[in-house]
Amino acid sequence: LAFLHYPQYMPKTQQWFYQHYTPSFIRKAKKIITVSSFSRSDLIKQYPFAKDKIEVVYNAADPAFRPFTWTEKESWKDSFTDGKEYFLYVGSVHPRKNLINLLKAFSGFKKRQKTNMQLVIAGRMAWQQEDFLKALSTFKFRNDVKLTGYVPQEDLVKLMGSAYALIYPSVWEGFGMPVLEAMQAGVPMLCSGTSALPEIAADAALFFDPLKPDDIGLQMAHVYKDEQARSLMIERGLARASSFSWSQSCQQVREILQDAVSR
Repeated sequence: LAFLHYPQYMPKTQQWFYQHYTPSFIRKAKKIITVSSFSRSDLIKQYPFAKDKIEVVYNAADPAFRPFTWTEKESWKDSFTDGKEYFLYVGSVHPRKNLINLLKAFSGFKKRQKTNMQLVIAGRMAWQQEDFLKALSTFKFRNDVKLTGYVPQEDLVKLMGSAYALIYPSVWEGFGMPVLEAMQAGVPMLCSGTSALPEIAADAALFFDPLKPDDIGLQMAHVYKDEQARSLMIERGLARASSFSWSQSCQQVREILQDAVSR
């Protein structure tokens, strides 16, 4: 439902299409499957007549996302950042992903910690990326920021598994797949305390206000300075990730489809 919450970040033709046709699609559907309780509540708020149709089935992460050994991490860090540790963002470059505030947070972190930590932004250039690129061009620490563009799955697994921590500052998500992938890979995770992200990450993440760069930077410093807290996040993330299963989700979808057919 991003077209309702953030229409300014969408081409007008797409915005019109979704606004015009979504109510009809919902009325016609026997069942609606969505990926979080947050999204279910959001759908009900926007389309109350759909309440009894909506079922929640969680996503799961590809099994390829896994904890790496120290040797594996060192090898891939050599490839990605010349051996330097890095914070990782995964997703498109798009205003809703809030990357300008991530740059501001990273700047504050670098000034306070005096570290060679890098920031890797992995994802394709999407809608309205001009402001971000302009901000990056004048960014004091731009040489410590790496834009990878779109990353194939095989390389994304390596990039994720070798990261010091994932940072996910998006202001609105219906699920947030990189959050789950990071937890399953044994990577500490910092994310916005908004939309579906607290539901997915539960007690395994450090949460921040995505509209406050200082708050983001504070959590970056926390995970950087407190090794005990970082280890606890990894442990909790692995436990949380184990509760998401494609086999379980497939079974749920099968039951929903059978129910729809019987109606």
